[in-house]
Amino acid sequence: MIARLWQENRRFILISAAGLVVFLIADRLIESYLIERIDRLTRKSSELAQNCRKLLREIKPLAVERRRLEELTAHETQLRSELELPRESELEKLDKASPLVQFNGAVDRAWGQATEKANQAGVAVPEKLGPRDFKIEKADDESLYARHYAYLGVARRALHALIEAGMTELGRPRIGEDEALEVIKDDESVLCLLRSVRMTVAGPYESYVKCLKALQAPGSFLQVTIEKLAQKPGDDRTVKGELMFTALSLVEGEPPPASPAPAGKAPVKEAAPRRRK
Repeated sequence: MIARLWQENRRFILISAAGLVVFLIADRLIESYLIERIDRLTRKSSELAQNCRKLLREIKPLAVERRRLEELTAHETQLRSELELPRESELEKLDKASPLVQFNGAVDRAWGQATEKANQAGVAVPEKLGPRDFKIEKADDESLYARHYAYLGVARRALHALIEAGMTELGRPRIGEDEALEVIKDDESVLCLLRSVRMTVAGPYESYVKCLKALQAPGSFLQVTIEKLAQKPGDDRTVKGELMFTALSLVEGEPPPASPAPAGKAPVKEAAPRRRK
């Protein structure tokens, strides 16, 4: 029976057996390949996971520093808005063709406002400042006019504060020198620029106290220093004093350059800030 089946189906049985052997061999080869492939992928996945964990450890401090930088930037912006002298409105539309004419107009408006306030208080306004007082030269550029307008802003605010405080005598404002201070020791990438205007004034002692208190309020943008104070001769109720009004601003890098000197003149010293650490 078996012999007859073998004789009748030998070719089929041999082909089937050969096919089975080929299948088993292919299955073993494929299984071996897949196992090896899976091992490689597992190792690669493990390496990638390890690299990701390492990268996260490196990124985390950067994210913390970034948040800290954003907080410091916001804090700086707030401090600037509270302490830094605002730019005068004329600087936003500076007439580059006739900057001196525009500046003289700004001085006229400042003195006109001060005169109106002084007339109500019954006090005389000092003589108006001119281009020479601000040390303006014909070749001054926009950066130097920013300086001139800053000093005008200090003088304007000082006049208003003194009139409102009840001073009875107002001397002519005297423009000082730029003074640069390091914000960070031995680092001049950012400098604190101080600009001062001095005035000789007279009035009752209460007016000095009122002026000091007014300039301590938020939004005054001025610091005031009493450099001299003495009783006015022949007047027991009046105190004569020397006041210095100072505003600050932050500048990046080197402060504005000195005004170019005309032929035969030395450079203007006040345009080159004095350094104080």
